[in-house]
Amino acid sequence: MGDTYTPNISIIQPQVGSSQDTWGTKLNSAFSTIDAVFSQTGTSVSLNVGTGKTLNAASGTVNLGSGGWSVGGTTITSSAAELNILSGKASLSGLALAILPTIYPVGSLYFNASVGTNPATLLGFGTWSAYGTGRLIASYSSGSSYFGSVGATGGSTDAVLVSHQHGITNTAAGDHYHTYNYVTSGGQVQGNAGAGVAVQGLNTNTTNTSNAGSHTHAATSDIQGVSAAGANLPPFITVYIWQRTA
Repeated sequence: MGDTYTPNISIIQPQVGSSQDTWGTKLNSAFSTIDAVFSQTGTSVSLNVGTGKTLNAASGTVNLGSGGWSVGGTTITSSAAELNILSGKASLSGLALAILPTIYPVGSLYFNASVGTNPATLLGFGTWSAYGTGRLIASYSSGSSYFGSVGATGGSTDAVLVSHQHGITNTAAGDHYHTYNYVTSGGQVQGNAGAGVAVQGLNTNTTNTSNAGSHTHAATSDIQGVSAAGANLPPFITVYIWQRTA
C-alpha cells in the first residue's frame, strides 16, 4: 500500500514500513503544509469550533476576507464600516447615539408634541434651531410661485376677506317731458254760486315741458367681511419643530 493523505488539507502520510529513504522529505512537506495554514497568503482551510469550544483570537486579528461569515446559519453581509459603527457601543443608548445622526442628517426636521427641549440635549448630538415658529408647513412644489422655493415664506394670519364695501353707479338717459293745458284767452263766467257756475268762451292749448333730465345715481353696498386676526386659518395643531443645522 502506498502513501496516503489527510482528507482536509492533504498532509502526506508515509506508508509504514516503506519509503524509508523519503520519510524526511515527506514529513518536511507535511510540516510546510501545516505551517501554511497560519500564513495570510497560505492554504485555505475550514475550521469547525465544536459545541462547548471557544475560538479565542486573543490580541490577534481574525480576518474574514470577502467570503463572509454566518451566525446560526444566517449569512452576515454587513461591511467592515457598517460593523465598526458598533465599536465601543456597549449600551442601547450608545448604539442609538451612533445610529440617530444617520437618521437625522443635517437639514432634517424633528417634531415633538410635548417636550420642547433642544434635540442637542434631548438626543445628544448635532446643532438644532427652532424651525418655522408660528407657521404652517407646506411641501415643495416645482414651478409654483408660492411653494417653488425651499424655505420660502408667505401668507398672513389676518382674514383674507377683510372689511370692505362696493360702490354702485347707475347711469341712465332720463330725458322725459310732461304734457299740460294752459288758457290762451279769457271767457265769461255765468250763473251764481247757488245755482252753479259755468265758464263760457274759455280758450285752452296743450303743450309739453322741456325734456331735459339725464342724470345718475350713486350708492354703496352694506359692509361685508370681518377684519380680525385669525379669521381665515385652517384647522391646526401646535407642536415643537427643530431643524438640524450642523
